[in-house]
Amino acid sequence: MNTMQSAMGTMFKHAKASMDAVALGELSCLTERASEEARRLSDLCEGIGLLESGDEHDFSNLRNSESLCSLMLGLSHSFDTIAAMVQVGDAAASELEKRNERPVAPATTEGDAA
Repeated sequence: MNTMQSAMGTMFKHAKASMDAVALGELSCLTERASEEARRLSDLCEGIGLLESGDEHDFSNLRNSESLCSLMLGLSHSFDTIAAMVQVGDAAASELEKRNERPVAPATTEGDAA
């Protein structure tokens, strides 16, 4: 199965050489965004759990195998996307760090060559 993580990783691998520092910096923020998304999904799962355990609501639709399957596949995709965000964010931060560590060759002018 081709996951979001492998797809985004492949795209970044092919694009990183042509990206400038600003673009890499924007992608490096994906790690932070992934953390925010994980927190949001945690709250969602907690809410579903609390609703399901309550007596005052009928959540029989969560017991329907088709609805439950759809929910679980959606959660799986979301977690895969979070993993992809972390992977690409870390790779972009690493690439940016490597570029900043490389020594810059001094520029020469016509008069400097002797």
